[in-house]
Amino acid sequence: MKSKFKKFTKITIVSSFSAILLASCAENRSSYISLLSDGRERNLSTFDRASKAISKGQYGDASRILNQNLLANVVDARLHFLNGLSYHLQAYRGNFNNLLLAQHGYRVALRLDPYNALYLRQMSILEEQLGDFQSALRYQAEAAVLKPNSILDRKLTARSAYLSGSFEEALILFESLLADTPDDAEALSGAAISAAASGDAVRAQEHLKALSSISKQSEDFAFLRERVEIP
Repeated sequence: MKSKFKKFTKITIVSSFSAILLASCAENRSSYISLLSDGRERNLSTFDRASKAISKGQYGDASRILNQNLLANVVDARLHFLNGLSYHLQAYRGNFNNLLLAQHGYRVALRLDPYNALYLRQMSILEEQLGDFQSALRYQAEAAVLKPNSILDRKLTARSAYLSGSFEEALILFESLLADTPDDAEALSGAAISAAASGDAVRAQEHLKALSSISKQSEDFAFLRERVEIP
């Protein structure tokens, strides 16, 4: 079940800087590029060196560069976020204690810049990975409030609601998406599974039927059909 919903985020932490972005989402990509190219950066060399280290997969070096300079730039939210990101990426090389260091970096960044949707999305991802689905939902919902017209954030919020066990809320959110984008296969899949989890077999069948009219009968569809227990 969870692996299906992972497709919504499309975030895989690998040794490529661009891989932290939502690969198919220009909105998130442009937000990160804007962060990196901000000409107002007062300590460009620190920021630039750390960014380059991350892009080369040198996450430990990035952390060292940032930690050596954070005391002199303690109110720079972007440096704290980048430091959190470097620890987040390091965690995928085996030391998952770095997730807690990443959490600290993201928290400080959000304390300094609480209305940054990119920071909120990344924090939501981390909280989900730490198993705190309620916190993940809260952070992602805040991002959605900041970006009310973002299909991405609405999908991620619906997904977070499902993972937190709020199946009826997830169904409402997915169906709200479908009111605007009725042929969205991801939203239809999410609605079908959320309806099934809520015990509403009729709505689950309706969404699965709608999905079958726009999707090929693939293994993914067969898996979904089995999950919602359609005969």
